[in-house]
Amino acid sequence: MQAATDQAVSELRGAAQPLADADASWRVAYGEALEAYDQVVYIRAAVPPAVLNSDTILSNYHRAIEALLNLLAEPSPGEQQPVLTDAVLRYVQLARVKELSSRIRGQLYAAARAGRYDLDDQVTLTDLRAQQLAALGAFRVAATNDQVRLYDRTSVDPAFVAAMKLEEKSLPTGGARAEVLPAPQWWAASEQRQELLRQLEARVLDDAVTRADTVSGDRLRTTLLVVGGIVVVLGLAVLLALLIGRSIANSMQRLRGQALRIAQVELPDALDRLRSVQGGVPTIDVPPPVVRSSDEIGELAEAFVAVHRSAVSVAVEQAETRRTVNAMFVNLARRSQVLVERQLELLDDLEREEADPDQLENLFKLDHLAARMRRNDESLLVLAGTESTRRWNRPVGLGAVLLAASAEIEQYQRVRRESVADLYVVGHAVGELVHLLAELLENATAFSRPDTVVRVGARAEGGGAVVEIVDQGLGMSPAALEQANIVLASPPPPTWPPRSGWVCSWSATSPPGTASGYASAAAPRACSPGSSCPPRCWPPRLRRSWTRRSHPGC
Repeated sequence: MQAATDQAVSELRGAAQPLADADASWRVAYGEALEAYDQVVYIRAAVPPAVLNSDTILSNYHRAIEALLNLLAEPSPGEQQPVLTDAVLRYVQLARVKELSSRIRGQLYAAARAGRYDLDDQVTLTDLRAQQLAALGAFRVAATNDQVRLYDRTSVDPAFVAAMKLEEKSLPTGGARAEVLPAPQWWAASEQRQELLRQLEARVLDDAVTRADTVSGDRLRTTLLVVGGIVVVLGLAVLLALLIGRSIANSMQRLRGQALRIAQVELPDALDRLRSVQGGVPTIDVPPPVVRSSDEIGELAEAFVAVHRSAVSVAVEQAETRRTVNAMFVNLARRSQVLVERQLELLDDLEREEADPDQLENLFKLDHLAARMRRNDESLLVLAGTESTRRWNRPVGLGAVLLAASAEIEQYQRVRRESVADLYVVGHAVGELVHLLAELLENATAFSRPDTVVRVGARAEGGGAVVEIVDQGLGMSPAALEQANIVLASPPPPTWPPRSGWVCSWSATSPPGTASGYASAAAPRACSPGSSCPPRCWPPRLRRSWTRRSHPGC
């Protein structure tokens, strides 16, 4: 019995640990129950040797039982479960009825064993019966209808009735003294009544446990529903986050693709079209954004398209500006060319009519300055992207082209022609080739000492010709020469509209101060040495320059 009691108290301590933070009244009742049990444990050793009297021992046990019932009566489940609290309270009231019945049984049995009642026995019994009736009344008030009917059926049981009748004999009636009950008979009858009360107590306790299990099940179901709802909500949130993240990722990928396409394809193509335009500026269409949404990504896509549209607008404006500037260059160059040509025609007339050699020499100098002015006008046309107005319909000899180019520079006296192959240049390329060679010769004379000569030669090579211009200037360092060759091999995109111009290639193997190169016009081709190209196909200025400088006696 002691081991079972100790085990029950140990289980009570373990069950009470989660309620350590309960309200103050529960903690007080729990402390009183433990204190009362500790007192019972303390007096256990004094029971066998009968050191203490029976009243002291019983009072300690009664005190422990009462403390446990008071603890059980505390609303530990909380105010949120009044049904469960009422079920436990009904059990507590019935347990008090049974406990008080047991104490009355003990008092009557002690008097029966003694054969008499002491002075305070009747007082104690009266008080116990009054407490029993109060506890029974409280139970009947708190009990359910089924529990009340169950108690009524128990109270009419023959064994219960026999014990009640036997107990009534111990009550004093009128002036007569209370009857002392026979000990064996009372103990047997009261034992049966206690068993009936114990069975009734077990039924009420089972009802309380059933209600507790129901509440626990309801709470478990509620908890599972809440947890399930949370899991479902979290799952939906994760799914929604994945869908939104995938949508954002797809939008960002499309936006990245459009941005790269704009930066690497569409915008460079638009700029190339605007650079290569010959007539009016074309209309550049800007594609719409690939992401059409009202969120931040859609706004970013609109911003990319706006930037693209702004860049195209700026490029169109620049193309319009270049077109206007080109038109201004062409207009000025054409007007200046007209004046220079008229000046050259007038000089031709004066040269033909002049017989004084000194005066004729001055006219030649003036003629040379006018030719240089015409080359400047052609340079303006090159910058404007317009072809030269000088055109020849028939091939012209390469030697004559070199002579005409040297005649258009300031220091033409320093130019020495060496061996020139008997080649001819197609007529439509003569003007531009003369201009190119004149620029190269001008550069050679300007960057070499005045007391040196510039040698010019030409030879056939493959299907074309190689023109070599050699000067005695300072030259270029190997690093500068290598950089120049790199630029010439991969020239940067033209700032001005491309035209039928010239391509120059400097040889990295030439000695310092010596430059050799290929000079060509638009699709130049050479005449074979055996072809017939009579001098009458040369233009008058070219023919006159050749006769006056190569054959002064003509």
